[in-house]
Amino acid sequence: MRTELLDPRTDERWEEFVSRASGATMFHHPAWLDLLGTRYRYDFAASCLVDDGGRVVAGLPWARVESRLTGRRLVALPFSDACQPLTDAASEAELARAVEEHRRATGLGLEVRWEMAALGDTVQRYWRHTLALEPDADAVAQRAKPSIRRGVSKARKGGLAFERRTDPAALDAFYKLHLRTRRHQGVPTQSKRFIDGLAPLFERGHGFVALVTDGDKPIAAAVFLQLRGHLIYKYGASDRSALARRPNNLLFGEVIRWACEAGLRELDFGRTDLEHEGLKQFKRGWGAQELPLHHTYSGMETPSGDGSGVQRLLAPVIRHSPLGVGRLVGAAYRHFG
Repeated sequence: MRTELLDPRTDERWEEFVSRASGATMFHHPAWLDLLGTRYRYDFAASCLVDDGGRVVAGLPWARVESRLTGRRLVALPFSDACQPLTDAASEAELARAVEEHRRATGLGLEVRWEMAALGDTVQRYWRHTLALEPDADAVAQRAKPSIRRGVSKARKGGLAFERRTDPAALDAFYKLHLRTRRHQGVPTQSKRFIDGLAPLFERGHGFVALVTDGDKPIAAAVFLQLRGHLIYKYGASDRSALARRPNNLLFGEVIRWACEAGLRELDFGRTDLEHEGLKQFKRGWGAQELPLHHTYSGMETPSGDGSGVQRLLAPVIRHSPLGVGRLVGAAYRHFG
């Protein structure tokens, strides 16, 4: 085996590797990297181990973040809940040596959004929740707590309807809810251009929008990304005035049923802030396993906090401003990733 630094957006060997590597998710896929590169102007590389025939057997993609606000560094990967090093035919230690070789050549520090003890210092930053799926959708549904199941039933009895869609109008509906949800949370909003950039992924079968409607009115929506048997919940938004009708229970209940019937093996509910107990309870309520999500740091000082200080300062401004303010603040997202 030898080390090689390749472009995961254009080198066909990377996509071929991702198509067979265990642990690979949509966050490793060239289509996701291309969206981030196009919208946020990141340069990408992948530290790889290749066999004598040039076939990739292990790898980790990373982006170069160049910012006058947050400094210069490498991140694996920006805007991605987790980025597991892929080590199908090599050890983590062997891949870590390749990653460190390439990192040193850049002179920059590296943050990996996964535990990789062979590379550097690890710190728990979030929780993640995963639900094992099986063809028997009813059996999976029975793992949910009674309160979760009652919420699904309440939404159905209340006349709410579910749709799984990939068309531009579905992305538009999601984004309208997304703007209001983010303002309430005091969180910057991704640009419409970024959200519209999900459409090519959907066209290739790599995701969809889940919508819950009350008549013609969308009241809950979520974006899911898919690679082979792995499905991840990436973004969610709701009409707060309709939450008592349990639209999110219906949304996840229907997505889980569809995923089981489609033969998927796992639903990843995405990362959760350490202190967000309510969201953790909701995800555990579906029978999901709760796991720590560590970040690994090499060639840089391990951050002492969770990086949310700026967010806490901005939150009240966003909450009490017009919708467009969250979008303007969101233009700085590329500096934080």
